[in-house]
Amino acid sequence: MKKQIVTFFLMLLPVVASAETVIIDGICYNLNDENNVAEVTTNSKKYTGELDIPATFTYEGTEYRVTSIGNWAFSQCRGLTSVTIPNSVTSIEACAFYQCFDLTTVNIPNSVTTIGPRAFAYSLKLTDVDIPGSVITIGEGAFEDCISLNNVTIPYGVTSIEGFTFCGCEGLISVTIPNSVTNIGVAAFQYCKGLISVTIPNSVTSIGRVAFEFCQSLTSITIPNSVTSIGELAFYCDNLTKVVSLIEDPFEIIGKEFNRRTFPLHVFNNATLYVPEGTIEKYRKTAGWKDFWHIEEGSHTSLKSIEANSISINGKEGMLTIDGAVEGTPVNVYDTTGRLHASAMTTRQAARIATPLRKGAVAIVKVGDRVEKVVMK
Repeated sequence: MKKQIVTFFLMLLPVVASAETVIIDGICYNLNDENNVAEVTTNSKKYTGELDIPATFTYEGTEYRVTSIGNWAFSQCRGLTSVTIPNSVTSIEACAFYQCFDLTTVNIPNSVTTIGPRAFAYSLKLTDVDIPGSVITIGEGAFEDCISLNNVTIPYGVTSIEGFTFCGCEGLISVTIPNSVTNIGVAAFQYCKGLISVTIPNSVTSIGRVAFEFCQSLTSITIPNSVTSIGELAFYCDNLTKVVSLIEDPFEIIGKEFNRRTFPLHVFNNATLYVPEGTIEKYRKTAGWKDFWHIEEGSHTSLKSIEANSISINGKEGMLTIDGAVEGTPVNVYDTTGRLHASAMTTRQAARIATPLRKGAVAIVKVGDRVEKVVMK
């Protein structure tokens, strides 16, 4: 693996050296005179502070349009705290913000279509990233080990969550995956220890090896009927108590070796597997699934216990108000570090929960399998 990574990095190096390079107002660019476009590139004087990249600039009488953030452009700029990218930029290339340890904010405009491999990897203070709807490609390991990242929405149009994309994002609490995604790659969410909930859409056909391994806060998971392949240790999560499989014709999920099973042994013993009505005997005969001691079937496995459009969640003066949830739905309240502050069950389709979270604090509210981020007023 290390040899592959080194090779990948070396392949990028010649790209930077091949174009004419100029420095304008402290920002270094590679120029393309054929199209009068420019790419932001590395500067021997590391970028620091807050940086606002212009959409255009003039050099020797010619106006250039900035269209990309190049390979390694801001790599290891440890004093860089925020970057505003203009909406002339269409691509953020590989390792562009690699190891920007002090970076907290990046504005990604709606013109960007590509976020390259490891573009933001190891940006340890990056908390929120708004990935615009224009993005259709997110490269391998793009946000790997962004340990402060807590909320991500992947835009519709992205078809694959590549390997290691969010691996090691320990602070990630919720993620929204659109129904354009067909593949969740190897270790895509591995070691996301704070991940409370994830909904896998019915477009996904493949879930890679160790995709959600060691997501220790994950208590339930729903696998849609579209899935035809689940890799070894994909859901090796210690605290799973509820596994909902909507797969009508279960396939074997056992690993090549006994200790490479999809779920931990104690999950087989303690969690409940919910399966579609009329399929329980199939599951009891299929390797990997039949190891669950508790298997139930019925229409409730469609997760219609929560009508997403009818629930409202509001927070004011330490009190959270939940309305419109189905009777008996569990509610848990966390802060942005993943610490549980309060729990309740809805009665008469509502819940009132007192919390220590004050005005301006962000509450992560889990209502059944739905997760919302609420700013306390």
